Amino acid sequence: MISIESEEELLSVYLPREIKDWLKKEAEEKGTNMQEVAGDVIEEVYKRNTKF
Repeated sequence: MISIESEEELLSVYLPREIKDWLKKEAEEKGTNMQEVAGDVIEEVYKRNTKF
């Protein structure tokens, strides 16, 4: 399980191991954490789908 905290509320999601491993690798490469990477991915998809 990965927990994502934001100004609004806490979101917990269950992810397959390969996605969690990818998030961890991306976070290490970017010098940040998995929550930040996951949040960026979700925000990008949201903007793309809502034409924000």
